[in-house]
Amino acid sequence: MTWFIAVLGALIAVMGLIGVVQPDRVREMVDVMGSQKRFVFGVVVRLVMGAVLWWVADELRHPQIIRVLAVIAVVAAVIILIAGRVRLDRMVEWWLRRSDGVLRLSMVFATVFGVWLAWEAV
Repeated sequence: MTWFIAVLGALIAVMGLIGVVQPDRVREMVDVMGSQKRFVFGVVVRLVMGAVLWWVADELRHPQIIRVLAVIAVVAAVIILIAGRVRLDRMVEWWLRRSDGVLRLSMVFATVFGVWLAWEAV
């Protein structure tokens, strides 16, 4: 199952790189998704990611850190559920209105996280 973590990390890194190079592309992808899909996607991805990270933590390089990230992912999913779709939409819209530099910086963090996650699995 570590291959799943490596692929997930690679996908996160690629999305991050796209955002670094073309922040408007990220804005378009988020807009195309739509409010309801974005809400469900946000919750489901975090729950699945948390479960999978917890499950395979012992097979990765730093199991304690991975378990902390798993808990953070599940807590984030619960917070999104409690906050609701409208608040999530407001937060996403706020983020998308930031300058290209701010979006690029956040995408650098995503890229680094994705590369680190892939490295954990290989």
